[in-house]
Amino acid sequence: MKITYMKYVPLGFVHVWEKAGWEVTPILNDTHHGVYAACMEWRGEGEPVCPRIEDAA
Repeated sequence: MKITYMKYVPLGFVHVWEKAGWEVTPILNDTHHGVYAACMEWRGEGEPVCPRIEDAA
């Protein structure tokens, strides 16, 4: 069984999550939610890495 990890990330922090191994998915495209956030999927190895907001600076 494969486990898929998804996370809603405010658009201003997407670059931090991408550096950690997450990828933006098209799930929120063309929705009112997509104006503020991206739905990201963990594509790294093992347990997902969840960056701290402080890492965005």
